[in-house]
Amino acid sequence: MPIIVFFFLIYCLCFEDLYSKDEYFLTLRNEKVNLRQGPSFDYPIKILYKKKFLPVLIQDSSDNFRKIRDHENNSGWVHISQLSKKRRQL
Repeated sequence: MPIIVFFFLIYCLCFEDLYSKDEYFLTLRNEKVNLRQGPSFDYPIKILYKKKFLPVLIQDSSDNFRKIRDHENNSGWVHISQLSKKRRQL
């Protein structure tokens, strides 16, 4: 397991009270995943993730997009096809 994922999971377990009960964790499904500024393919790409299985916090949803936050506090929108199907609850 990559060290950054390990420390992110430890962080999440230690600070679980910081998250709303509506928020939950998923992981990135593919090697390349686009983080967009808004919930549509029309919005520009902010970040290109190149790390499969990176855990992300799901904060909101809009149609087929989910608003996520990563371990570096970057947030944006990802299409649901790019996220794992297994929900990880704290």
